Amino acid sequence: MRLKHCFGAFALTSILAVASVASAQVPDSLTQQGRLFDSAGAPIDDTLDFVFTLYADAEGTTLLWTETQSVQLTDGFFSVQLGSVTPFSPTLFDGSVMYLGVQVGSDAEMTPRQPITSVPYALTCGNAVGDISPNTVSVGGGLVINEFGEWVGPSSGLVGPTGPAGATGATGPAGPAGTTGATGPIGPAGATGARGATGPAGATGPAGATGAQGATGAQGATGPAGAQGATGPAGPAGPAGARGATGPAGAQGPAGPTGATGARGATGPAGPAGPTGATGATGPRGLQGIQGPTGPQGQQGLQGIQGATGATGPRGLQGLQGIQGAQGVVDWFSGYSGATVNITATGIQWLASLGTRTLAAGQGVMLDVYSAIGVASGQGLFAGVVFPCYRPNANTAPTLVTAPGYGMGSPGMAFTVSASGTQTFSSAGTYEFGVCGSAATGNKTPFSFQYTGGSVVVFNAP
Repeated sequence: MRLKHCFGAFALTSILAVASVASAQVPDSLTQQGRLFDSAGAPIDDTLDFVFTLYADAEGTTLLWTETQSVQLTDGFFSVQLGSVTPFSPTLFDGSVMYLGVQVGSDAEMTPRQPITSVPYALTCGNAVGDISPNTVSVGGGLVINEFGEWVGPSSGLVGPTGPAGATGATGPAGPAGTTGATGPIGPAGATGARGATGPAGATGPAGATGAQGATGAQGATGPAGAQGATGPAGPAGPAGARGATGPAGAQGPAGPTGATGARGATGPAGPAGPTGATGATGPRGLQGIQGPTGPQGQQGLQGIQGATGATGPRGLQGLQGIQGAQGVVDWFSGYSGATVNITATGIQWLASLGTRTLAAGQGVMLDVYSAIGVASGQGLFAGVVFPCYRPNANTAPTLVTAPGYGMGSPGMAFTVSASGTQTFSSAGTYEFGVCGSAATGNKTPFSFQYTGGSVVVFNAP
C-alpha cells in the first residue's frame, strides 16, 4: 500500500498535570497523533502495523530506540502512546535533538523524519536537570527554603565544626581607574596687576604707498605782449652839390632803410578748451538693406570710449519672415536582437527593443526597422509582416507606426523584411521604441523572426 500523507504531532501525556505538586509522577510515554491517506488521497480505515524509531540525526544513521505497534485507523486518524511497548531508557532524553521515523506496513520509512520538540510539561521537567528555579522547597511537608532563598529548616547536620583559618589570599588586581571627574567651575579673576614700565619705541615702519596724484591746477592768465623794438639809426647825409642856378626843385631822395624789427616775445600758454557741443538728435532709421555675404572676421579692435546714449529713434517696420529652416535632428540611437521569435498564431508580437527615450511635446521620431523571417525545409508557404512600433512600458500593448513591410516565401527560405515610418508626439512622455511582427492575413504555416534590429532618429517637428 502506498501512503500519500501522514500528519503527526508529539505531546507528552498528562500535559495538564500541575507542576507544583511535589509528588506528581512524570509521564514515561509520548503521544503520537496523525492522519493517514492512501495514494489516491482518501483517508484509510484499517488496522496496520506501525514501526516507530528514534534517531540521533535527521538522516537516520544512528538508531536510539524503536518499537512496533498495531494501530487502528478511523477515517485516517490515529493516536498511539510511544514507549508503551518498548519503554524508554531513563537516560534517553538527555536534552539532545532527536528525530522520529515512521514506517507503515511494508512501505519505506517516511521522510523527512520529524524532530522531537518540547511541550510545557517537558520544559518544566527540564528545569530540574541543571539549575532549578522553584518558588520554595519543602521536604516531608516541611518548608526548608522560603520564597527569599533563605534556609528556614532545622540547622541540625548543616553546620560542622569551625575549620582552621585559611591562608591569606593573594591581593587581587587593582580595579580599573574611575572616569575623570567633570571640570570644576572657573575661579574668580585675580586683581589687576600694576602697570609695567613703558617699553622702548618700536622701529619705524616702512613708508606707506605713494598717494594718488592731485588734480591739475587751473589754467594761468595769458602773459603781456612783448616790448616794441628800438628804431634803427638814420643813414649818412649825401655830399652837398655845387650851387647851381636855382633850378626846379629836385625829386625827393629815397627814404632811409627801416631799422631792424625787435625780437618776438614768447608765446603765451594756450587757453582752456571750450565745452563740447550738445549731441545732435538721432536721424530716422533707414530701411534694412539686403544682407551681403559675410566677410572674413577681422581682428578685434580696441574698445572705444563709450559715447553718450542718443535718443531712441522711431521703431522701424517689421521685416518679412524668413524662410523656414531645415528640420533639426535631436538624437539618434539603434538596437539589435539575435533572438528567435516563433509565430504560431495571429496577433502582434514585440520582436526587439531599439531603446527608450523621453520626448518633449512637439518632437517626433523616424524609425527604420528590419527582421529576417523564414521556415525550415519541409514546411509550407508562409507570409509575415514587420512594423515599427512603440509603447510606454513593457506591460502596455505596442502602438504600430505605418507603413509595414510584408514578406512571403517557401520552405527552407529566410530573407529580410524592412519597414519605416514617422510618428509625432503632441505631449511629452517616455517611450520604448522597437520592432513588432505578426503573421500576414492568410498565412497557414508557423514561421520565425530572428536577427531583428533598426534605428531611431528624434527630431523637432515643424
